[in-house]
Amino acid sequence: KLINTLTQLTSLKNRQSHLEERKQDLQRRIRSHEKESEEVRSGMTQLKEDLLRKEKERDLTQTIQATLQGEKDRWEGEIEKLRKVLSEKQTERTTLEEALREDRSRYLSLKELQNNYEGFEKGVKSILLQKKEEQEKWKRILGVVADLFEPEPSYEVPLEAVLGQRLQYLIVEDEKEAVEAIALLKRESRGRGSFIPLGVKGNGDRHRSLQTGETGKPLPLLQFVRVKENFAPIAHFLIGGVGVVDHLEEALQWISREGTFETLVTLEGEVVERSGVVSGGSLDQGLSIMERRRVIRELEKKTAEEEKAYRKAYEEEGSLQKEIAEKEGLLEERKREIQDKEIELLHQERDLEGLRKELSQFEQKMEVLEFERQELQEEEREIEETSKSVLAQIEREEIIKQEREGELQSLKKTVEEVREGTEELRGKITEKKVLLASIEEKERWTEGQLSHLCENQKTLHDQIVRKIVGIRECGRETVSFYEQINQKERELGDRIEKHRKSEDALILQKETVDALSSEWREAEASARFLRQELEDVRQKIHEEQIRVSELQWKLQHLQDSIRDRYGTTLSLTLGGDLSDVERGEMSKRLAELKIALEGFGEVNLMAVEEYQDLKRRHDFLTEQQTDLQQALDTLKKAIARINRTTTRRFLETFHLVNEKFKEVFTRLFRGGQASLVLLDEQDPVTTGIDIIAQPPGKKLQNIDLLSGGEKALVATALLFGLFMIKPTPFCLLDEVDAPLDDANINRFIELVKEFSKTSQFLIITHNKKTMETADTLYGITMETPGVSKVVSVRLN
Repeated sequence: KLINTLTQLTSLKNRQSHLEERKQDLQRRIRSHEKESEEVRSGMTQLKEDLLRKEKERDLTQTIQATLQGEKDRWEGEIEKLRKVLSEKQTERTTLEEALREDRSRYLSLKELQNNYEGFEKGVKSILLQKKEEQEKWKRILGVVADLFEPEPSYEVPLEAVLGQRLQYLIVEDEKEAVEAIALLKRESRGRGSFIPLGVKGNGDRHRSLQTGETGKPLPLLQFVRVKENFAPIAHFLIGGVGVVDHLEEALQWISREGTFETLVTLEGEVVERSGVVSGGSLDQGLSIMERRRVIRELEKKTAEEEKAYRKAYEEEGSLQKEIAEKEGLLEERKREIQDKEIELLHQERDLEGLRKELSQFEQKMEVLEFERQELQEEEREIEETSKSVLAQIEREEIIKQEREGELQSLKKTVEEVREGTEELRGKITEKKVLLASIEEKERWTEGQLSHLCENQKTLHDQIVRKIVGIRECGRETVSFYEQINQKERELGDRIEKHRKSEDALILQKETVDALSSEWREAEASARFLRQELEDVRQKIHEEQIRVSELQWKLQHLQDSIRDRYGTTLSLTLGGDLSDVERGEMSKRLAELKIALEGFGEVNLMAVEEYQDLKRRHDFLTEQQTDLQQALDTLKKAIARINRTTTRRFLETFHLVNEKFKEVFTRLFRGGQASLVLLDEQDPVTTGIDIIAQPPGKKLQNIDLLSGGEKALVATALLFGLFMIKPTPFCLLDEVDAPLDDANINRFIELVKEFSKTSQFLIITHNKKTMETADTLYGITMETPGVSKVVSVRLN
């Protein structure tokens, strides 16, 4: 009993020692665990701060983006308003341009008529044209009377009525120039002319005796006419004695009074002379000389004002276009800034998502650490309780030991008394037995402790291995996650960049296409417009040629009539004296010709140049259209030739592949039949291909209705059929033999061996038979978790 007690006590002390060691180990693990928890809490705090900062940056970016978007919308509205104003200005400028073109054309036409002295008598016109050519010789001819006067508009008719042909009088410095001019007219039969010297004596102001208080009294015509400087004597000579009244009755009333004007003229052009001669009636149609000069002055002033307004409108339009361009530039800049902010916002959202994930991982890690801490604390409590129980047992065993020792002492005394002779021997035997029992018990206890420790060590080792594996797995997953995140970030960046480049390229292509389409439409519209204008101009030219031909024919007819009737030519007759009948007929004919001339309308002096420009433009566009049509025809021919060649070569290859496919199919399936069928034989290039197969013992059906292994064999047959027509240097097969059974594997291997004479095969497989036929094997192993290694074996 004492030995058992000692053994039990020794065992309990050893267990208590072991518990103390486990307790110290637990305390070390708890301290390490608390340190790690503190690091995780610190990391979580830093992550929360980073997350809050990133959210503030994100909110700021969103605010800036909203502000930029508002500015963009505002500028778009301003640009739209400016474009409306620009459209109005362009309309205004176009209107001014058309009015200016029309007025300038009329001004140039009238100016040319004036410069050519149209409406003047032949002789006067001849002298004035001669003066233009020889200014130095005829410099003493100062012009015509019509050049001296600039009447008010309402007094043009009275002035022309009272002067009549005297408006065409040539002004000379003295009679000598008049004599020379008349001699020239006679010598060259250029017609007649009247000349008035610069120093001619005037009639004087005979109206001064009139009472100014009388109602409807005549007023001097000179009062309403501005006279050119230094030509006042001629003006007084011609119209100094002319008065103006409103009506013919007033003129007849006033002409009989003494001291009034020698001639009175009304506002409508009736003329009453003191001699009793009264002239009046309707005026000729068309512009008179004085009216034409006034219209020229008005048009000159009007075109100057219109040109000024046009320049102003053009400058305003340019200013608006410049302002719109500046606004559009700012708008594009804002769009780029908004796009940059969108990208920045996307990056910020990605960073926030990454921080949230990292924070979630830290929180999960914190939960795991908390769980482990609780387990450690629970284990520590269990050890404490076990330790207390063991100490109590030790105390009990100590008491029992003391009792056993007392009993042993009593027994020793009894034994000593009874067996004094054998005490020493028995004592030694007992000691040996006790020692042996103690040793055996200690050995058993040691073996039990060793077994227990081994089990604990194994358990701890398994836990450590699991923890290490878990940590490594977490580390690998973390690294993998970070790599995936980085990869996704790079892919996202690449995709954003590619998307942006694609959008830029697409916008550029759209702009190019829109510009080309617009230019093509404008070219077509211009061509149609120019063809129409060219046709109109040709029509007008044709009509003008017809009119000219008619006039030439009428003129020739007139000349022939005059020659037949009067026995002379028109040029000779104009130079001689005419009878009243002839003069009347010629006046009548002249009036008809004037009416016909006025019916022509305004002369477009730029018609020939415009026709030449339009013709050149039309020829250019026609040539461009011809070149484009020829290029289009050439392109269509090339496409048709390519389509024919492609179709022919495709059909040739298709039929060859079909034959080889049938051959390999019957070989793999040991019979049966199969074929390739075009879905649309009318369009072989773009249509699809269907596979019809009939393995032995089955009906003819589509490949979709076959089993997995049969589909694999059909695909293999098609692949090797292609190889028989055009072999490749190498072929990569990825687990093609996976759905095949052993019999089909052998057929597949036979084909691979046969075709390996011309091509190299790289086969990814898990089939042992396929591996046995390979020349070289490459295996992927993982001796260390997370580290792959390639092992190669060359088979002879």
